[in-house]
Amino acid sequence: PTWQSVFAGEVYVPILLYHRVVEGQENNRYAVSPEAFEEQMRYLAENGYTTITPVHLARVILNGGELPERPVIITFDDGYADTYTTAFPIMEKYHLRGALYVITSYVGISGRVDLEQLRDLAAHGWEIGTHTLTHTDLTQHHERIGIELSQSRQILEEWLGSPILTVAYPYGRVDEYVLNRTRRYGFTAGMGLGILNRHTPGTLYYLSRREVRADYDLDQFIDLLSVPQP
Repeated sequence: PTWQSVFAGEVYVPILLYHRVVEGQENNRYAVSPEAFEEQMRYLAENGYTTITPVHLARVILNGGELPERPVIITFDDGYADTYTTAFPIMEKYHLRGALYVITSYVGISGRVDLEQLRDLAAHGWEIGTHTLTHTDLTQHHERIGIELSQSRQILEEWLGSPILTVAYPYGRVDEYVLNRTRRYGFTAGMGLGILNRHTPGTLYYLSRREVRADYDLDQFIDLLSVPQP
């Protein structure tokens, strides 16, 4: 891909959000079928998209830097095992990398990724982030923020031997207290929900992610990627 230098500040990058890639859950909006997922990944690969990590995006927003001509970020929340067993092989086929946000206390339990799988994803260039310790709504439990953010981060760093720099907020819910504590704990960025592909220093701790729903056809998926043309 062609990479180009961009200035700090406003950056346009689609950030896609998935939860599950699995068969047999057609009525679950969060469960994209493997066939649809592969069609989407094939589209990205065949149309010149290059994956970057959330940390890379954050650094470009703050300091400027290099971006591919068509950057995209592919994120997964909750840490379901099918992210590793189904989504990961498909993405490898098309030379794409992702970011996985795990609920730390769920790692290794039935239906979720285990530590060996997490380490393998990290070794293949995936960013691993925290989705808190127990998936608690932080806006309703300010007293747990230290445990949910700091403890989950510390556990992941001990497991993986590398810094954990980004967090995905449970349910996409934040308030000023949650945002301020996220900054205070030294996270580089926070992942939220939204309808835009525009990111700025002011949105660094609530980056807009576009949910890929189970019933989206390819045209609807393509609409998620739209950015202004220079």
